Amino acid sequence: MPPSDLFGTLMGWITEYGPIALVLAAVAGAASIAKFLMIRSREQQRHDFEAFHKLIKELVEKDGDNLPKLDRQAAIVFELGNFPRYFRITKRILSHFRQRVDAEQYALLRDEIDRTLNFIARRQSWKNLIPFVRSYRA
Repeated sequence: MPPSDLFGTLMGWITEYGPIALVLAAVAGAASIAKFLMIRSREQQRHDFEAFHKLIKELVEKDGDNLPKLDRQAAIVFELGNFPRYFRITKRILSHFRQRVDAEQYALLRDEIDRTLNFIARRQSWKNLIPFVRSYRA
């Protein structure tokens, strides 16, 4: 077959079946992207679960001399505001924990708990209005 006939045949095939091939390629690409996003989402959820539970454990554990690690606990309380999926339980845990640290020596921790609870309340109120809003936390 001469090259001109081959080129004509190829162009005829592209003209006739090109749109179908393009649609099939787009569907295959979209399916691959959707699968990737679902797998990535599950991995992120698993990572968040492990990180959240590790933070909660570190928050409530005491040092060897039975004294709480105030600065570290304050940082952990701050970080708990980064897990919107767990806001409902975080609010309950922090509210309960705040009652346990009501002494004056725990002022830093109490203040951080109050700030985080306020931050969570603001995030939950904005969640219904504008998704993915990240408001400033003082």
